[in-house]
Amino acid sequence: MKLHQILLLHIATSILALFPSPIYAQKMMYQDSIEIVVHRGANHIAPENTIPSALAALEHGAGWIEVDVRKSKDNILYNLHDETLDRTTNGKGPIQDMLSKDIEKLDAGSWFSSRFTGIHVPRIAEMLDTLQGKAHIFFDVKRGTPIKDLVILVRQKGYENKSFFWFADSEMLKEFIRIAPEMKIKVNAARKSKVDDNTARMQSIKQLGV
Repeated sequence: MKLHQILLLHIATSILALFPSPIYAQKMMYQDSIEIVVHRGANHIAPENTIPSALAALEHGAGWIEVDVRKSKDNILYNLHDETLDRTTNGKGPIQDMLSKDIEKLDAGSWFSSRFTGIHVPRIAEMLDTLQGKAHIFFDVKRGTPIKDLVILVRQKGYENKSFFWFADSEMLKEFIRIAPEMKIKVNAARKSKVDDNTARMQSIKQLGV
């Protein structure tokens, strides 16, 4: 097996966490093609979670772009990893405490390099429009995100079958499954029995609506 194939396999299994063991993953490799999912875009080339970082990732062979979903005070969905704006913009404080009209005035690029001065925090809708027909989406849905609003947006943009979702909050996950049972979710598991357990639990939520 070539070195680059091993590295890509490691990346795919680490990010997606879909495979219970390295042996199973290697068997899968000969049956299916490997898909590359990038975390926060090409964040060593351009500022993370921005349009330039997403486009740079595509240029380097990515097929899936991860976006972190957070909401503003007026319930607009943005692509931002942290709870606060401090680290990756010239703003201060939690994004959920700021109105969208003020968020969009912020500089989300100069902290990374002067070449990206003026880059803004992108709305999720803008990310989906930009990547339409170019990539699939991995949604990392942060606490406080209005699930119904996100599902409506995903359906409006036609990403129902071109995405999967991760929730750290189990109650948000349950709500998502009730609202969008046809959409895919990401499950972290170290063994196959854990995958089976999660699958059974998700099916019961869909069937019972609990």
